[in-house]
Amino acid sequence: MDEAVPGPWQAGVVVQGTYQVSGVLGRGGMGVVHRVRHLGWGIDLAVKSPLPDLVRHPARRERFVAEAETWVSLGLHPHVCGCHYVRTIGGVPRLFSEYLPGGSLRDRIVDRTLYTGDATVGATARVIDVAVQMAWGLAHAHARGVAHLDVKPANVLLDSDGTVKISDFGLARAGIVPHTSEAPSAAPSPDGRTLTGPAGMTPAYASPEQAAGRRVGRRSDIYSYAVSVLEMFLGDVVWAVGPVAGETLRLLPAGPVGRGLPALPPSVAVLLARCLRPDPADRPASMREVAAELAGTYEELTGSPYPRAEPRPADVRADELNNRALSLLDLGRATEADAAFDAAAEADPRHVVTLYNRGLRRWRRAEITDEDVVRGLEADPAHTDDAGVRRLLAHVHRERGDGASADALHEPGPTAPRPTAEPVAQLDWRASLALTAPVRLAAAHDTALTGGEGGTARLWDLTTGRCQRTLTVGRHPVIAVDLDHRTCALLSGDTVHVLDADTGRERYAWTVRPPTRAGAPHVPLLDHHAVRVAADGAVCLYAADGTVELWSAAIGHTVLHRAGWGRGAAIGLTPGGRFAVFADHDRLRLWDTTTGESHETQPCAEPMAPGLLVLAADGRSAVTGGHFVGTLRLWNLTTGRCVRTLRGHRGGVLALALSRDGHHLLSSGTDGTVRLWDLATGRCLRTTAPLPDGHYAVDLHLSGEIRHTLARGEPWRALLLGSDGALRRLTLPPGTPAPLRLSRPRPAVELTRADAHVTEQLKLADDALSGGRHRAALALLTKVRATPGYERAPGPLAAWRTLARHAPRTALRAAWPGITPSTGQVQSAALSADGTVAAVCHPNGNVDVLDAATGSRRGRIPVSPRTGEPVRLALDAAGDRLLTAERGRISLWSLPDGARLRAFDTGARHTDSLRFSPDSGHALIGAGGYQTELWDLRTGTLVRTLKQRAESVAWHGPRVLVATADNLLHHVAVTDLATGEPALRLEAPRPPGRETPPTGDGPFFMLLRDLTHPPLEWRGVALSGDGRQVLTSDANGELRLWNVADGALVRAFPPARGHSPALPLLTGDGRFALSTGRDFTIRLWDASTGRHLARIGHHRQPIEGLALARDGRRALSWSHVDGVRVWELDWELAPPPDTEWDEAATPYIDGFRARHTGLCPDAGLDALMDLLRDTGHGWLHRDAVRARLEAPGA
Repeated sequence: MDEAVPGPWQAGVVVQGTYQVSGVLGRGGMGVVHRVRHLGWGIDLAVKSPLPDLVRHPARRERFVAEAETWVSLGLHPHVCGCHYVRTIGGVPRLFSEYLPGGSLRDRIVDRTLYTGDATVGATARVIDVAVQMAWGLAHAHARGVAHLDVKPANVLLDSDGTVKISDFGLARAGIVPHTSEAPSAAPSPDGRTLTGPAGMTPAYASPEQAAGRRVGRRSDIYSYAVSVLEMFLGDVVWAVGPVAGETLRLLPAGPVGRGLPALPPSVAVLLARCLRPDPADRPASMREVAAELAGTYEELTGSPYPRAEPRPADVRADELNNRALSLLDLGRATEADAAFDAAAEADPRHVVTLYNRGLRRWRRAEITDEDVVRGLEADPAHTDDAGVRRLLAHVHRERGDGASADALHEPGPTAPRPTAEPVAQLDWRASLALTAPVRLAAAHDTALTGGEGGTARLWDLTTGRCQRTLTVGRHPVIAVDLDHRTCALLSGDTVHVLDADTGRERYAWTVRPPTRAGAPHVPLLDHHAVRVAADGAVCLYAADGTVELWSAAIGHTVLHRAGWGRGAAIGLTPGGRFAVFADHDRLRLWDTTTGESHETQPCAEPMAPGLLVLAADGRSAVTGGHFVGTLRLWNLTTGRCVRTLRGHRGGVLALALSRDGHHLLSSGTDGTVRLWDLATGRCLRTTAPLPDGHYAVDLHLSGEIRHTLARGEPWRALLLGSDGALRRLTLPPGTPAPLRLSRPRPAVELTRADAHVTEQLKLADDALSGGRHRAALALLTKVRATPGYERAPGPLAAWRTLARHAPRTALRAAWPGITPSTGQVQSAALSADGTVAAVCHPNGNVDVLDAATGSRRGRIPVSPRTGEPVRLALDAAGDRLLTAERGRISLWSLPDGARLRAFDTGARHTDSLRFSPDSGHALIGAGGYQTELWDLRTGTLVRTLKQRAESVAWHGPRVLVATADNLLHHVAVTDLATGEPALRLEAPRPPGRETPPTGDGPFFMLLRDLTHPPLEWRGVALSGDGRQVLTSDANGELRLWNVADGALVRAFPPARGHSPALPLLTGDGRFALSTGRDFTIRLWDASTGRHLARIGHHRQPIEGLALARDGRRALSWSHVDGVRVWELDWELAPPPDTEWDEAATPYIDGFRARHTGLCPDAGLDALMDLLRDTGHGWLHRDAVRARLEAPGA
């Protein structure tokens, strides 16, 4: 932002490529005011710049900054000159404010244009009009706790339409008061400059307390205001200092005091006399009071009401909050700037410029990654083709060093070098199915070592890709390897072999004791294994699932640690082999390999699930990562502390490499990405996916000292060995910082008018909704949401969502993150069907019940789990009751008071699912395996047991249907809950090319078919709201929609790349589907076409649960290790049909009638209407629904 600008700004000069200087508006002893043209926005601005010498001293600069912040914080008001933002240019902080072509009030007094017209009534009325507007502007500032303290005509600006605005707030206190006109002639300094008194005030307008240096406030402004109004009637300042202005008023003769000047009305003279009283307590209480009296005088004088209505401040919208945030950032107020960015995001969650600026800020602070910034800008399908969005995306890509993506957007900008992933060699080797691929790169020596079958390992020449040597050590597979210089270690079976890589000669071998699990055999390919060897072979380290063993020339073979199964095999040796390091559950353990003496670091806050460890070349730091959890941690081995946590990979981490100086880290993950990290800040500098789909980097080497490479602006390089055996040289250029972006400011008058118009239209829309005129409401709200700044404002959005319950949803407008109930580990989470309440169970067993829209906590229930198994949660449709399951203990709680209504034991060892039945009077409890129990919540008794899981439940007329995906029997089953009778059975699909299994009947052929042509695994199942259709997902990455009645396939959804859907859900109206997948994203689909519509959001770790409000406005996702997130969905709406009835609503009517036999039609009708609104039939009139219930023969 700060850019040196040589010399004074001259007319015609373009500053920072954005501001074209038009000329000087005013100049004083303290600074200068320029008029500039913003070339991007096409508007004129006034730029107030203090003289560089005045802000060179830190105290003076800080004072100016503080007062500039005061002006910016006033917000928008029609009678306050808007200060849009502050920028530091050429080392000088400069205020960019509204430009008003009418000049200052002082100018209009001096040239007498203020009095043009009838000198008796017209000029007097004009002066009073100016005075009223001045009073309103000052009243706005006073209401926000800001006193001007230098009120005078020179600080009052006029627009071309006669609008009056107060300017230069706070600059008097800063002692920097450049003016747009000359000072009053009665109070010049000897050198002709404006005299300023204490606190920067101008003596001719100063109140007595200001002149005396006493305490000042808003009533001091009332005094100076009265002096300014008196000057308008007199045409000049005829007193030397402000405190004698009252005496001048008392001595004025009746009538005009000069030719062409207006007469001072007696009522105005009386008001001014009150304002000019020496004691502030005797002056009027407020500027609003003064304005009201003057408006009354105007009516008495002209015989007509004062023509202007008292304005109200314009609501600050995302544009203004974004600019305020940038100003605060430029002024060094980072905390306040971030709060302003947050407020802008709250005002409009999809405000593109705020998404960009806030995303850059968070990325640079290492709160998110570069990938997150890009995804945030690309998330809104309505904006992906917008030129402004493309331009911002191009800036982000250039900062992350991705010139190819920036160039593909065809947006102007500096040409950026393109990243490359150049093939170097192809090894005749592929990564196995083992959890850790047996491979080690020794790139400094152009060699690599890989394990293999039959007790063999191969040494590869990285320059040619040829096998240099095959090393044979036995008959068992080599499942772990290490290579340090020319010494290698191989793990085969239960033996570690240490060999000379040049000759293949075995130096020594030692037997290890692999860990065992109670009741389970040791399966090498399914466990974690690692070996490490020192360059001279004198120290060798082995680990497997929490067991760590050492062989060293000093102490021989010893078991260092045996933690039990599941603790991983993340080990390392410091250079020279002096210390051995093991990443345990929540800490690092270290041993001196010469003595066996042990040490450990302090534990980290959360368990690590470690799988990898890499040590810096100097042995002072280490980085750990998990095979299943993508969190990385930086450890200081000197202090024994975890100093930084890095989050970015979606899924597990496969390989780590540190730069030679230990300042940068390269990581690869199961998400197919390779990421470069700055360890000093924790920032992810670059995310790239250089390998073909389905492949990943299994080992890495980072070349050189990246810190110096980036400082010189040179590309950084790395070697990647892929799971496909290909060795690639990755070259990524450094990025160029992206500029933060201001929003185009809008005049306060325009915003005030827009706000008033929107308020009026919302009132009309509310009236239309109340009267059932849904088409009229849609037309009104469509126009409201088209008003700039109001598309996602809280009022219009709330009205739109109310209307959405009475109009068909046709497409997704936008989606954005809502509340984040938890960012860490959780046991489970739930969302009520009406989308209003969320519940989260934390690791300590406390369940927080939250408002799903605001995040405010409604209550906390201490469930206190008795076992290590997770607590299951379920909310009823309205969020009034909560079910919890701790193993086989079921509790029903009242919300929000948290009273336990009932508790009972099912006798099950564990509970793997929990949900309310559609009538909310029963609970469906997954009692382990493929079994579901139906319990009556009123009596706590078991009603029925189904030999299937209940993954989805829905009314189908009078029946309740339960759907499950059974991977044991390879089918999807839909069953009648009341009778247990099947309604649908779908066989699992076979993989492509295996559609024709062996034929025949009986168990033998069934077994043969499943062994030779195994079916695909089901990934999830969901019933539609009316129970007529069922949506399935399978391991082939496909969603399929089926008719329940006949099992016919309605359609297959074309797959989304890399997604492989799971946990599918249908919106209440059945028009749209939601899914999560192996890429940990949440995606939206059009169920009527199968088309993928949008990526709603993502987690960094596997998503365990997904819930969707019945009306589709809100979704919730949760991950055991990556917290809980709520997502807001905004829908396009269509006009409701003109017809009185929709046959698609008939099943809901029939089901309601059957469930309410013997009751009057009004019984539960409100609940039925809510159900119809959620399922896309909210436009049906209540009377029409009642008529259907009462129809003959019903």
